[in-house]
Parts: sequence; structure tokens; C-alpha cells
Amino acid sequence: MTAPTDHPAAPTAGDIPLSTLMDAAVSAIGGSPRQGQQTMAEAVDLAMSGGRHLLVQAGTGTGKSLAYLVPALRHALVSGRPVVVSTATIALQTQIVRKDLPRLVEALAPHLPRTPTFALLKGRANYLCKHKVAGGYPVDIDSGALFAEASADPSGRGSERLGTQVRRLREWAEETDSGDRDSLEDAVSDRAWRQVSVTGTQCIGSSCPMVEDCFAERSRELAREVDIVVTNHALLAIDAFDNHGIIPDHDVVVFDEAHDLSTRVTSAVTDVLNPGMLRGTVRDLRGLGVAATALDDASEELRESLDLAPDGRVIGELPERLADAVTQLRVEARTAHSDAKDAGDDTSAGARKTVRANLQEIIDVCERLAAPGDDDVVSVSHSQATGRSSIQVAPLSVAGAMRGAILEERTAVLTSATLALGGRFEPAAGEVGLARRDRVGEDELPPLQNASAWAGLDVGSPFEYRRQGILYTAQHLPQPGRDGPSLPMLDHLTELVEASGEERCACSPHGAVPRSRRSMCGPGST
Repeated sequence: MTAPTDHPAAPTAGDIPLSTLMDAAVSAIGGSPRQGQQTMAEAVDLAMSGGRHLLVQAGTGTGKSLAYLVPALRHALVSGRPVVVSTATIALQTQIVRKDLPRLVEALAPHLPRTPTFALLKGRANYLCKHKVAGGYPVDIDSGALFAEASADPSGRGSERLGTQVRRLREWAEETDSGDRDSLEDAVSDRAWRQVSVTGTQCIGSSCPMVEDCFAERSRELAREVDIVVTNHALLAIDAFDNHGIIPDHDVVVFDEAHDLSTRVTSAVTDVLNPGMLRGTVRDLRGLGVAATALDDASEELRESLDLAPDGRVIGELPERLADAVTQLRVEARTAHSDAKDAGDDTSAGARKTVRANLQEIIDVCERLAAPGDDDVVSVSHSQATGRSSIQVAPLSVAGAMRGAILEERTAVLTSATLALGGRFEPAAGEVGLARRDRVGEDELPPLQNASAWAGLDVGSPFEYRRQGILYTAQHLPQPGRDGPSLPMLDHLTELVEASGEERCACSPHGAVPRSRRSMCGPGST
């Protein structure tokens, strides 16, 4: 009888050297090794395996997405838990999910125990709601508005009637497989999109008759089963702060475009109150058979008191009339919230949920305005472009909230091309709740002693900015303001792009790069 032979155990992801995976990834995209990219990948891998916060500045051309995605894929397979990648912009999310990850997964799969998986996760309002399209929610525009022009272009060009956009969306609803707004070939305005989508607070959840076919629920189920979850700063912060459970449990998060992280998080937790949102709520209440006269009166009083309030930050207490208006509004909103509970009929579940969610938002903002937190800043804004006024309350800093809800629970890697200020990472670290810096040695990162400990690393850039870049200040343009990019600025940008001689380039995620910058596009520019 032959003695049994011991077979060597199958290699795990942890047995595969990071250098092997990086070589395979760079080769797959037709690139060449870059020192900055290699250094960053090694630091990210060490941070993830050791549970240590890391800030990395990786200049243009480093290939930072590859430098954190390869270690992230490896860590996910080793730990058995997903890694979350969070970005600020839709453009980068799209690049990562549609371009970077598919190529990396194909390149790394032969070297790993199994093929890694990934998914994109967005907020509910980014997906078409089949129940709303089928008439399960109230129509929040009057018929006359359907004939008004609506633009999906922030420059104001390319407008079409709102009704035309809504019709296109309903036709698209019959054929889409994802329900994702970003999969639309022809963009629509936000107002048109709201006719076919709902927010998280408006969704009726498991009681929805079409929950089995829900695009948003399908995306969440998929995200629970993958190795890499790609999402955005705002959704991740809201989910962490409010414990919604949207994003799967994870022990590592990568914040790309981290220079914009605190701004995006602040925006996500900023509350705004304006007469427009109140008018819409009053209309929806009346659609359910609730008179809402008192709420309508409170809305008008808020409008008048806002018009009298000075523009800018409110120092100290609210002006007396504005404070009284906020108090009156809170009382009437609570009454309406109760009245709407049993309003309508059996087919009004969506309408009831929508109006009660809107009323609860109004109540919450009023209560926060009445008793702002220690870090809250209250301000009044009068828009010159729209002639509308609003009041908002926002945290002066989200550092404490981020440290408690995110950084104490998981390892964070923050990266951007512009993360350090004057060569120092302390300002960026402080904005997100990382207070103490640990120096990075050549071959190790410091142990994570508490949630505020972090290490900073600048891997530079392969580009020669003095030779390959130009700083241009258009002094003839109007000063930027609160209302966003001006039409003259957008027109001038178009002129500059055309003057630069744009050409198609496979290295660019958008497929285009000015002719004057072609020398900057090298192989492996993921």
C-alpha cells in the first residue's frame, strides 16, 4: 500500500507578492513601472494589512487609482471583507467601475485564488423607481409646467420641454436593465428626473408592490456580495452618521479625491429651509385631502421674514420675526405630519410617505435652527439669480463626526493629487478628524494607537509642471459667486478647449486631451 502523499495547500491571496500583482496590472494596461506608483502601492498595502490610517499625495500621472485598487483587491481576498472606495465625482466613479476595475480584475485573476468582484453603489434617488413610474407616487409638477423649457445642461443650452424629457424617461423605463440615471444616453434635468425617482425617505420600503423589481434594492444586494464597493463621499458619510446600513460592513475605506472630502460631507449634513419646499409640501397635502391652511400661512410668514433678514451668517440668536416664523412652522408641520398619517386611500401609500418624509425634514430643520449644535453655523442666503431666499444650518467642522463614525471603526486611506498644503498634511488630516501625525519610515508605517494617528506620504509626479503646464487667469471674467459657474466663464472655457486643439486620446478617461498636452500622456496612465 502506498502511503498517502501530502499535497501543498493552495496559495492564498496573501501568498502572492504585491509586486507580482502590480507587474501584472501595469503590463495589462500596456504601461511601464513608475516609482511613485510602486511606492504608493506598497504604502497602501502596508496600511491596509496593519490597520493604519494613511494620507497619500499622488501628483498627476502617478496612476494612483491602480496604486490603491491592486492592494484593495488583494486585501479584500485576504480578509474576506469588502473594501470600500469612495470618490467625490461621478466621473471618477464611472472610470473606476467601467474602465479600471474590469481591466485589473482580468489581469489579476490568473494570479489569485478566485476572480475578484466589484459593484457601484449610489443613493436611491439615482435609480428609477418603477412604482413611481407606475403611478404609485404623486405628480409633483402641474400640467402647465410640462410645457416649460428645462435644461439638462448647466450652461443653459440645449433646453427642451420638461414634458418631452419626462416622456423620454418613461420610454427608457421600459427598456433599461439598471435604472441608473448615469446610463441615460441623453441627459435630463433634475426636475424631470424627480418625476421618476424617489429619495430614501420617500421610499415605502418592503411594503412597495414592486420591491422585487427595485433597481436600488438590486444594487444594494449586489454590493453585499462583492470585494470592492465603489461609492461616493456623501452617501458613505450619511450612511455612517445615521446607521442606515446601506453600505456593507467593511474594515478599510479608500477616499479618492480626498481634498474634497470634508466639503462633500459638510454638504451632505447641511440642512436647508426655503419657501419653495414648503409650497410643494402644502400642494401634496392638499392632494391627500388635507387642507393645510395653517401650514400655508406659516410658509408665507417664513418667506416674508427671510426677505427681511440680512444676507450672510447669523451671529447669535435668529432675528425675532424669523425665530417666531421658524417656531410657528415647526408647530404646524407637526400637526400636518399627524394629519397626513391616515389621509388618502389605499392607493396613496407613496403619496403619504412622500409628504410625511418632507414634513419630517421640515420639522428636523426647524428644531436644529431653534437649538443649533456647538459646531453649527446658521446663515441666510438671498440668490440674485433666482430671487429666492433660504436659511441653512451647517457644521463648522465635520472632523469630530467623521472621527467617531468612520475613522474609529475602520482603516482609512486618503489620496489626492492635491492633498498637502505647503508640503504639510496636517491641514487635510485635521479637517477629517485626524489630529496626530506619525512619521513614515522607509520600510514601515507606525502602529495605529488611536483613531487620530496617521501617516503622510507624498510620492510626487512624473510630470514636469514648469514645462508642461500653464497658469492662466482670465481677468475679464466676473468674480465667482454662490450661484456656480457663470455663462461667460463656461463660454470662455469652451473657447480655450477649442484653441488648445483637442484630440482623442485613449489615455484619458474621457477620451480627449489637448494637443498641447499630448507629451503628458504616456503608457499606463490609469
